[in-house]
Amino acid sequence: MHNSPAREKRIPLEVGTPQSAGDSDSTSVSSTPISTPLSTPIVATAGITAWLDTTLEELVQPELFVSYPAKDPVDLATQIMTTKQLTCLPLTNAEGDVVEYLDYSHLNCYLLLVLGRVEPAGNRADFHAQAEQVRKGIPSSAEFAAQLGAVDPIVRMPVSSTLSAAVRQFAAGVHRIACVDTNDRVVGVLSQRRMVKYVWTNIKKFPLLEAFLDKPLGELPIGTYQEMITVQGDAPLLDALSLMHDETVSSVAVVDREKNLLGNISVADVSLLTRGAQTPLLAQPCKHFLTVILENRGLVDGKDVVPVFYVDRQTKLGLIIAKMVATKAHRLWIVEQRDPDAISSGKLVGVVSLTDVLNFLARQGGSFLDPESARRHRRSSSSSVRSNSRARMGASPHSSHMRPSLHN
Repeated sequence: MHNSPAREKRIPLEVGTPQSAGDSDSTSVSSTPISTPLSTPIVATAGITAWLDTTLEELVQPELFVSYPAKDPVDLATQIMTTKQLTCLPLTNAEGDVVEYLDYSHLNCYLLLVLGRVEPAGNRADFHAQAEQVRKGIPSSAEFAAQLGAVDPIVRMPVSSTLSAAVRQFAAGVHRIACVDTNDRVVGVLSQRRMVKYVWTNIKKFPLLEAFLDKPLGELPIGTYQEMITVQGDAPLLDALSLMHDETVSSVAVVDREKNLLGNISVADVSLLTRGAQTPLLAQPCKHFLTVILENRGLVDGKDVVPVFYVDRQTKLGLIIAKMVATKAHRLWIVEQRDPDAISSGKLVGVVSLTDVLNFLARQGGSFLDPESARRHRRSSSSSVRSNSRARMGASPHSSHMRPSLHN
């Protein structure tokens, strides 16, 4: 039990220490990532390469670009991200230039810092001092929150650049690209998700690429069938948040003891923990939080629609892309085809990510984005915080080796 008086104080993001987060050995992650390689090279053709020759200007929408002063409070930045349903908020300096990105991975790390699950790394006295202020309930700036965890470099590219050049940046592990006009002013931010959405929305322009949309997943060299980061449904929610931070991923699969998929928790769900009344959720089981996510989704969308974060080997590529675009998910979980009467979504056997899909589309155009290279780069990025082992004493993550890839 953690009965800290501090949890009664108002703190940034309005969260506090849970009554009991508990320690659990129910998180799992395999140790050896295995990606599915292409068995034969694909020769580029003019009809396919057209999408890679598209300029960033086609994707940028300056009228929708939203930024936020880096020195202003993180509370308001979080509110803007939630109300505008943004996955990333560019932060600007006094001159109006973008200097940082604030996303839900940073806000998750911020929450873990408040709760003592992570500690500042390095010898920056100012950083340690600010962390102490945050834990005392004194609001921090958005800039401080954006510097937590792995920090993305600000990569700038002219809007006249092609998607082919952007793909090479993503291959190097870059999450986002700041698109600048002729005055070197940022007018938009390009992400892998935005790129894939563009291809999907304009697929009729790329007829040879469109031909792949009817191919089932099981016939394509896409996805990973060994490395899956999961958390047990009865593990405390706080364990799932810590796991996403430790493994530098944006979502985890929630499974039962037999590896049946129960649902998905992402860093974006931290937005549901920004009010003090929801603090007890951190100590609740992940499977309970799944019901909260679904309830909130219905309220936000205004209709009774359950987001589907899973596919199977018979799912066609077109539907996979459509689901990623609709759910704004970075990854979808691959399950065995299930019994229609089963409670779970099916047994978890793999995962397919935006990086996998973008890599496949890029290969069709003669370019190459190595998913494993990008993942290794992100996981090796330096971090401004380190996990607090004492806070997780007793938690014993263990490896889960799923079945080998069908494409090996």
